Amino acid sequence: MTQCDTIREYLGIMQGVRMSTVSGDIETCESLLLKHARKGPKPLRCKAKRMGEPGDCYRTAMVGALSMYNDRGMIGKYRETVRYVEGMSLNIIPMWHGWIEHANGTGVSLIETVWDEPGDEYFGIAWHPEVARDAMLELGWGGILPNLWAAGKKIGNVEKWIEKKLQDNRDALAT
Repeated sequence: MTQCDTIREYLGIMQGVRMSTVSGDIETCESLLLKHARKGPKPLRCKAKRMGEPGDCYRTAMVGALSMYNDRGMIGKYRETVRYVEGMSLNIIPMWHGWIEHANGTGVSLIETVWDEPGDEYFGIAWHPEVARDAMLELGWGGILPNLWAAGKKIGNVEKWIEKKLQDNRDALAT
């Protein structure tokens, strides 16, 4: 069993627990992650990349991704590859987490923004920085998936909202 399989197994268990506590046929953040996420690249093991404090990963990764995306000094095609990623990382146990990914000419790099030592495995949804920013402006800076159901009163129908954001994301990534 790989470490990514451990994250998928954990998500499946938590999806079942959450489904047993909600009424109706609603998607959970775990089911959305299982459906739309992918395994992340090996993280850069560089303490100099740390930009924030543990517990502030979503905001720190979002600010870092936007800063990199808006840096006109980055070589054009690499600038366009900057992604805010949200999902789970295996750091002793699976944890909800946010990080940055970008292509650097030799492949895709993962930048861990808050932990001194990167997690062993990353599994998440890569978001175009501007789509993620817009989603967080609506939900709050505590992440997109973890805030979905708490923000239901702000955004209305959660499932329609997230499907629209995922479509906006696919469109932005395709351009």
